[in-house]
Amino acid sequence: MVVGSSPTARAESLELKNNMKKVITYFNESFEELKLVTWPEWPDLNKSSVMVVIATLLSGALLFGIDKIIEGVMAQIY
Repeated sequence: MVVGSSPTARAESLELKNNMKKVITYFNESFEELKLVTWPEWPDLNKSSVMVVIATLLSGALLFGIDKIIEGVMAQIY
């Protein structure tokens, strides 16, 4: 009997090959799916980015204001 040719070793080798086939299939299908995606045009991307920046700044300012109000209330309590 050759070393590594036991039924267990062959089963593990077959399982590894099947897992690798699954991984390769996943990447191939993902690549094909990305070909079908409609990517945004540059002006749309810029508009969306500006909206995200503005929303982030407004949210930050709101949270800063709320934090300062709570800080003042807590300073009065303590």
